[in-house]
Amino acid sequence: MPGYAYPVGADQASSGNAGTTSALIDTVNTPVTIFTATTKTKITSILLNNGLGTILPVTVYINDGTVNRPLAQVRVYKWRYALQQLVSGDTRVESAVLDRDALTEVVLMPGDSLKASCRYEDVITVTATYLEGVS
Repeated sequence: MPGYAYPVGADQASSGNAGTTSALIDTVNTPVTIFTATTKTKITSILLNNGLGTILPVTVYINDGTVNRPLAQVRVYKWRYALQQLVSGDTRVESAVLDRDALTEVVLMPGDSLKASCRYEDVITVTATYLEGVS
């Protein structure tokens, strides 16, 4: 019988309005806004797609309205998740310590923005999935 993969420590699925947004990084070394929260929002995944075919460094930021704070720095060949939700029985994590590449949960407060930058323009597409209005 199929089941559901709930986040670690959750008793039920997260409530909120689900959504997805995508943006192309269209400027060189300047963070591009991917998503701006209007209510408390949980980012459930950040997928990076590389259309060039070479390995490129991408930095994902959270901006609180004044400063960009690095969230993840990853190298992307074709595609890679910068953030992916951790679920029970997940084999990505073998110990209690998560490294910088194993981001599993991000919550944005109203006014916070998710941004990303790359050394090349018009190559990396960032897709973020989220739940708006979480408690």
